[in-house]
Amino acid sequence: MSSEDTEVGRRVALQKMGGAALVTVGASTGVASAVDTTDVTTGKANPDGAHSAELNGELVSLESDTEAEVYFEYAVNEDGASFDARTDGQTRNSVGTFSETVDDLEADTEYYFRAVAASDDERTDGDVETFVTHPA
Repeated sequence: MSSEDTEVGRRVALQKMGGAALVTVGASTGVASAVDTTDVTTGKANPDGAHSAELNGELVSLESDTEAEVYFEYAVNEDGASFDARTDGQTRNSVGTFSETVDDLEADTEYYFRAVAASDDERTDGDVETFVTHPA
């Protein structure tokens, strides 16, 4: 595990505790404090045949927001700037898992996807994951 991965883990734990702590990364030292933000994670996909898949995610935190719209972006191209499709949004007022089935996919094709949470003027993206649809 890299020091950067360790730092990310510390910040996530710190956010869950709602506090601040002294952290050191490389040669720099600073104070990381709890961030008032909505958080989302991308789960695994479950391909369902050659032309559809169930995408899974989790709304991890709403912080001070009362609700967030969650959805998935997906594409064949791995360039995150060009996700060319998205699912319909679901409004959530509590944390927890969510899923959406996408159809009309190409058979035997690798797709990239991520969960997204949007609240007020803020958008949070989960990590990009991949899945491959079944052959026709």
